[in-house]
Amino acid sequence: MKNFKTMILVASVATLLMAGCATSGSEKMTVTDYKTQGQELMAVEFAPTKISSIDEARQPINALFINALPLYTEYTDKVLAAPEYAQVMSSLDLENKSDEDAKAAYDALTDEQRGVVNEFNAANDDLMKRIFKISIDLLAQQALFNELDTGSLLKEVKFSEMMDVKDQLSLTKDQLGFVSETAGKINKNYQVIESLKVAQ
Repeated sequence: MKNFKTMILVASVATLLMAGCATSGSEKMTVTDYKTQGQELMAVEFAPTKISSIDEARQPINALFINALPLYTEYTDKVLAAPEYAQVMSSLDLENKSDEDAKAAYDALTDEQRGVVNEFNAANDDLMKRIFKISIDLLAQQALFNELDTGSLLKEVKFSEMMDVKDQLSLTKDQLGFVSETAGKINKNYQVIESLKVAQ
């Protein structure tokens, strides 16, 4: 019976690991939602799992999250202080458009609207560069985390410690998801705008 329970827990944790940075839920989150989520994740204690290979992958992800949260807060504060920029970006809705539709939407902007976007991006060039670096690091850490041999690694975990391991892996997955949904998307939108601007 104990072996069966262990197998169930191992399977559960393995599934969690394999899920990588999948986002939780399908509801559209607001800036406030993400800020709240980030603060809640920051309040959760990061603890080692006692599996060196897993912890080696988790530690840089934790550091990435810690660096990403204040950048996201800084970015959103600037956006909230620039309602015209926020309105233009909202109208573009780049996250839900194909490359072709994104180009069509950008081409439809007036010169004044393009000026608003370009002015915001130029004024926040340093911030966007830091977000870009976070996004590059995110891709690397996602790849390393997803390559973990969960089946072999979880054999090292005692049954009594399995739930703690699961909780810590949930934290890491949520951290990855947060960075992907915030810094990752901000950078993607920025790069799309820059490429469309060059193509004009």
